[in-house]
Amino acid sequence: MKKTILTGLQATSEQLHIGNYFGAIKPLIDQMKNPDLQFWLMVADLHSITKALSIKDNHPYALWTLNLIKLYIAC
Repeated sequence: MKKTILTGLQATSEQLHIGNYFGAIKPLIDQMKNPDLQFWLMVADLHSITKALSIKDNHPYALWTLNLIKLYIAC
């Protein structure tokens, strides 16, 4: 039976930064080479609301989430 790993990222901006890559994406890519593991990825989009509410502008949460998913797939 494969071991399952659940990981997620908070959608708090329109793009990823180098810290996201080295802290989350690269280790995930390296672990995905292990055939004994299966992965579930999620975007914690409701958590981004708390950050965005402190910024007075009207932020498109759905766009942040969609961009984050696209970037994860691209990586």
